[in-house]
Amino acid sequence: MKKLTVSTQALLVQIGYVLAYPMLKLMSPKCPAKKLNGEFHIAVQGFLNGYSKENVRFLLNQASLESGLQWQNNATTQDNNPFGMGRVRTRPTTQVGARVANDGSIVTNSVNYIGTYTNIALGVADRFLWDSYAKIDGRSNQYVDAVIQQGYNPNPQQYQWNWLNTQSIGLTITKIHTAIFGMLLAGFTVTTLVLNKKKRRR
Repeated sequence: MKKLTVSTQALLVQIGYVLAYPMLKLMSPKCPAKKLNGEFHIAVQGFLNGYSKENVRFLLNQASLESGLQWQNNATTQDNNPFGMGRVRTRPTTQVGARVANDGSIVTNSVNYIGTYTNIALGVADRFLWDSYAKIDGRSNQYVDAVIQQGYNPNPQQYQWNWLNTQSIGLTITKIHTAIFGMLLAGFTVTTLVLNKKKRRR
């Protein structure tokens, strides 16, 4: 995927999020705005990129693992980086920069850098770029194994166990689908009412 295409896709999904927000908030009133926005992007961008429902669920769980309780860790709140992506040096990316991690962690005897994004939509989009660069199939029933084998985390066994044992407690795919359907239904209803009013005036 090209960066321009990814950025355009993220923008379109963000427009959908703004339209679906009232219903999303109604269904998950205690969910922080950034988490609500990010999980919507994971689900919809995942669908647009051809990911299976099960693998979208895995990504929601991975974001829950990486972003801290209620998406409140520094990488997520400061850097719009819910997947804990490090600084990108070679592959296509939506990152706009990186900063030294303030948790003191060291990766391969060097300082650990946290990638920075303009907004949460592009932070999510970069996760799909990572899969694309690693040639990982979003419909594979061995998706988690493939991500681990491509070196997503320097501690593969522990990371895989943590990922598989983390459950997202925010938006569900069903809630997101319901919100999108509600948004489309509301749009159709408003359009129909406007058209009917115009007909009556003639």
